[in-house]
Amino acid sequence: MRKCYNKGGQLDGRKKKKQKCTGNISNTGTSTSTSFGLVGDILTCEILSRLPVKSLMRFKCVCKNWQFLIANDMYFINLHLTRSKTRPILFMSFPTSLENPTEIIDGVIYDRVLERKTEILLTADLLSQGRGNAVSAAKFHTVREIDASFFDTMLGPVNGLIGFYDSHTTCGVSVCDVSTREVTPWIKSTLLEDFEEEEGDKFNRYMQSVDSMLGFDPATKVHKVVSIWSITHADYNRDRDVVCEVLTIGDDKWTRTDEIPPYNTISFRRALVYVNGFVYYASRDFMTSEPDNDKIVAFDVGSEKFTVIRVPKFIIDQPRETKRFFGSSITLLEVDCRLALLCKMSGYVVKLWLFDHNHNDWSEVATIELPYLWDEGRKVHFLSVPGMDQIILKSYLWTNNLIHGLSFHSYNWRNKTFMEVQINGMSIRDAYFLSSNRVTTMVESLWPAH
Repeated sequence: MRKCYNKGGQLDGRKKKKQKCTGNISNTGTSTSTSFGLVGDILTCEILSRLPVKSLMRFKCVCKNWQFLIANDMYFINLHLTRSKTRPILFMSFPTSLENPTEIIDGVIYDRVLERKTEILLTADLLSQGRGNAVSAAKFHTVREIDASFFDTMLGPVNGLIGFYDSHTTCGVSVCDVSTREVTPWIKSTLLEDFEEEEGDKFNRYMQSVDSMLGFDPATKVHKVVSIWSITHADYNRDRDVVCEVLTIGDDKWTRTDEIPPYNTISFRRALVYVNGFVYYASRDFMTSEPDNDKIVAFDVGSEKFTVIRVPKFIIDQPRETKRFFGSSITLLEVDCRLALLCKMSGYVVKLWLFDHNHNDWSEVATIELPYLWDEGRKVHFLSVPGMDQIILKSYLWTNNLIHGLSFHSYNWRNKTFMEVQINGMSIRDAYFLSSNRVTTMVESLWPAH
């Protein structure tokens, strides 16, 4: 904590026209000294660090000292991020055009969407109550409307940042701070162009596959976009190339890592997650009856090195549900700042394991009894809640190509309690898109996107 001292070295609580507030933040690895000018007392810093970003964006106009503090002081930005983690928010996006937006029957809307031209970004405050501060309600409000014609994938969020990624046309990315609305320039990868130049017209860029993730290096305080490519060549007798590219946010060029990713084929999007300096992904055969079914790959965002994690047999060999309804019955999440594995054991039971990366150890922490039957007619998604002992379950029914029965529940994995989450501020059209994969949890951040 920063403290203000008088000339005699004693704590000084008196008001002065100008003071200096100096100190260190232990969990950033750096020491920063800042002059607050008229913002002369630690109490002001404490108050500002607890305010939402929207308010702080207005307060940047108060004076130059406040503008510097909010936009550039990394001590304050880290302090604000730490406190934002105690009030996570729900984030979602949806296209603005439906094929037939009036085709709604009994509160159900058809699953047909036009080509995306623009998307609406929404956030919702998660309200807590009762034992264990269970999430009980969420109220959505619009953040902004964006041009969605240039990307096909959203990455993140990490520290309040999200990435807009185009996996085919330009193979580029732009990173946005949802709260401050700061956006980086579009940085294009030349990887597919290089292969096209080498192989000529027979090379088909639309046959290539890529999985990307936004990550953060806690040591250097930089964000990176990690892309793992599987390249199919024009000559089918030639083995596929596996390439890992990294873009450090703030740079203007992608770089290829020296290491070749092991188990490059990622099984599905929900088996890809960033946790505490590492990007984790499950291999294609993870937890199947195939050989090598026990592998999770960890990519160190700082060193840009890969390691393979073996999931122990006492997890792999447990009897469980193997049918893949709408994808897979396993999910990788961040829970308690650790990698978490959620696995469907039966129609009513899901188990939760946590991984200790430092000791390479797995522990079972919860057997979750669902409040509904998870069968072939129901889709269930799990969302971690940063800074809380909560997991949000999003569920809906799918019958005759119609979506209905959308519900949200919060689960406290420590005290094993469920609470239904009330969603407010949503029209029936918006609620339809809540059933999609384009919804996640995040925290507000002042972290610069550049």
